[in-house]
Amino acid sequence: MKSSHLLHIGRGAGAFMRCLAISALFASLFAGTARAENIPPFDINMDQVEFNHKGDFADSKTYFIPTVYLRVMARTQTSISSQGSSGASAKAKIFIDGLDKKLFQGLAKKVYDDLVAKIRAAGYTVLTYDDLKSEMTGMERMKANEKYGFPTKWSDGASGVDFAIVTPSDEQAFDYGFTGIMFGYRGIAKTKDVVVLVPDIHFSITEVAGSTDSNIWGKSASLAVLPPMRLYWAMVNALPPDASGGDIRIRQHGKRLAAEVAGTVKKVSEEGSDYAGWARTTADYTFTLDPVAVSTGILRVGYAINDLTVKTIKDEH
Repeated sequence: MKSSHLLHIGRGAGAFMRCLAISALFASLFAGTARAENIPPFDINMDQVEFNHKGDFADSKTYFIPTVYLRVMARTQTSISSQGSSGASAKAKIFIDGLDKKLFQGLAKKVYDDLVAKIRAAGYTVLTYDDLKSEMTGMERMKANEKYGFPTKWSDGASGVDFAIVTPSDEQAFDYGFTGIMFGYRGIAKTKDVVVLVPDIHFSITEVAGSTDSNIWGKSASLAVLPPMRLYWAMVNALPPDASGGDIRIRQHGKRLAAEVAGTVKKVSEEGSDYAGWARTTADYTFTLDPVAVSTGILRVGYAINDLTVKTIKDEH
C-alpha cells in the first residue's frame, strides 16, 4: 500500500465512531474554565531548562500574546542496521492518524487562554490576538499541508519527519522565515510598549525501539513501534520593546512522559529482500491517536510551561 493512502485508513464505521468520540471529548473538555477538566500536573525537569535574557520577560507590565504554536508529530521514520560488510537493516515509516482539526485547534486555544488568564491573575495587562488583529493584517499566514490539514515546515524535522503546526485558529497561524518567529512583531513591541510572548511546543508521538542479532544462521534487524508521547522541545519567546529578545528553552523530556500510551499502532505493509548477505526490511505503520490521552498530554504540558512562564515574569519584575 502506498504511503499516500495510509492516512485514509479507518474510514467507514470505525472513523464514524471515532468522530463521535472526539465530539463527545470536545464537548466535555472545552466546557467551563481552563482547569475544569482536572488535568493531572506535569513536572518539568528544571535540569532540562535554559533561560536566556530572563530580564526581557519583565521589560514591560503589558504583554501581547498573538498566538501559540503546538507542533505535533504527523509522520516519522527511523532505521537500524547491523554492523559489518554484510548484515541486516530495518526501516519503519510511521504515519499518524487522528489529527482532528477542531480538536487540536481547541487544545491550542486552551493553552493560549490559560496563559492569558494566568498572566492577568498575576497582576499584569495582557493584550490578545483579538485586541490587536487589525495591526497584523499584512502578516502572512501559513498554508495547510493537504496531507495533514495543518501547516508543516521542512525545517522542523529531519528527512521523513513532519510536525503538524497547530494554532488556536487559522488566522493565528502566522508564517515566518529564517529570521525567526518573533521578527514580524518588532513594530508592535516598540509602538505598543509591550513584551510579545509566543510559546512554541513540540510533541513527539510514538517511539521506535530497534535491535540487531548475529548468529551462525545469519544477521537480523528489527524495529518495534511503541506508544508514548513526549515533550520533544519547547521555547517560550519574549520580545521586549527594544527588540532584544529572550527565551525559555526546554529540552526533550525522556522519562517524564506527556502520555504513556498515546494510541495504537498497526502495520499496514512490509517489504523484504535478501541479497548477497544483506537482509533488508521496510515496513509502513499507522499510529491511531487516542484523543483523550493526547489531549490530556498536550494540556498538562502546556499548562506546566505556562506556569513556568508566569513564574519567570514574576521573578524578574
